[in-house]
Amino acid sequence: MENLSSYILAIHQPDARFAITNAVSHTRMEKEADIEVEEQETVYTFENGVVIRYTIENSTELTEQSCDECWVTYEVLDNLNLVSPKRKTFYNRCQETFWLETHQLRAALD
Repeated sequence: MENLSSYILAIHQPDARFAITNAVSHTRMEKEADIEVEEQETVYTFENGVVIRYTIENSTELTEQSCDECWVTYEVLDNLNLVSPKRKTFYNRCQETFWLETHQLRAALD
């Protein structure tokens, strides 16, 4: 069983071991009170049949800071028996970036 981090890293940096064969993206905007919320969703299909949904949701009232609150989620949709854990969520881009960097370093050491 592979760790979800391997697939997440492959989404952000092409990896021959986990080749992406298809990616379908959608963007949706909603207005809640005076705040616009944008949701971007991309579903990635990997060569081995694993399917992962990558979702980013944030509001238009964000400042220029890179660590503003937003919701980033990776969720395994198909071939669940090949990947663990099934879901990973971040609450801002800085948290996601730090996690990616630590897992990338760990992968390089393996």
